[in-house]
Amino acid sequence: MKLSVVPAHNEEAYIGGCLAAVREAERVLGDDVEIVVVLNRCTDRTQALAEAAGAVCVVDETRCLSAIRNHGVAAARGDVVVTCDADSRLHP
Repeated sequence: MKLSVVPAHNEEAYIGGCLAAVREAERVLGDDVEIVVVLNRCTDRTQALAEAAGAVCVVDETRCLSAIRNHGVAAARGDVVVTCDADSRLHP
């Protein structure tokens, strides 16, 4: 099983903690996790930090949260999709 997680927005201050929590959940799950980060009008280092953490990054410049999430879901290759905002943390 492949699990995809899609955080979103301009979140340099939070993306590292979010992705670390996803990786911890991956460890507990015992299966590979694909992380897709949707970059929405980012002007900070969100993309660089996400890519350094092994995330796939896609860009969506709309102002509609559901469209932004759907763009990430369309890029995801997993069997299961979980969405999470960058300022949130998944529980292992």
